[in-house]
Amino acid sequence: MKTTCPHVVNRWLSTEKVIKWFKIHRPQLLAHIESKQPPSVPPRLWWVSLLAMHHFTSRTAITFRAIQGLTTLLDQQQAALVSLVASFMEDVGVTGPLTAETIANFDALSHVTNGHYVVPLFYVREFISGLASWVDFIVDEADEGQRSELFNDITFVYVTACNRISELSSYSDENNNLLADPSSFPPVSPHELVKLSVAEFIRKMRRYSYRLE
Repeated sequence: MKTTCPHVVNRWLSTEKVIKWFKIHRPQLLAHIESKQPPSVPPRLWWVSLLAMHHFTSRTAITFRAIQGLTTLLDQQQAALVSLVASFMEDVGVTGPLTAETIANFDALSHVTNGHYVVPLFYVREFISGLASWVDFIVDEADEGQRSELFNDITFVYVTACNRISELSSYSDENNNLLADPSSFPPVSPHELVKLSVAEFIRKMRRYSYRLE
């Protein structure tokens, strides 16, 4: 196919590139499968999962590129993660964060939950149908058990991502515990440091010396 292995150092970005390669070259790969009949042919629903994961990794790749910049501030990184969760919630109809009591009231057969977030499975079917024109043909041909497994797997990826990413925070104290009040985060940017007196600056340096080292 005259293409090279898509590879980057960051494994999340590498995953996105590999999945994108499969998506772009799907017609050629299907033609190869048809002509060579290899023993390791993926099931047809695998291609639907691939599209869903391409959508997922495309969003994560944008965020991870944004937060890796050398000039990116902590609050900008935090905002990027919040935006990523919001995009996932919009994609598949995730609701949250909710209390444990509220989560417990959802029907486990029609919803997928993780931590403080929940997704109705019917939203995921709409999401899948919008991935490509050929998706519904493959999904409709699958039996009920295969469809259910596909919907649950994709839903679990999204709802777990929302719950786990929402738990991340740049605002931590010297012991890496989450700060209840982000405004109490120590001064780190130049415009904050220049406002300190020499004595305050020395105290800050001594307090955080082990982290700096």
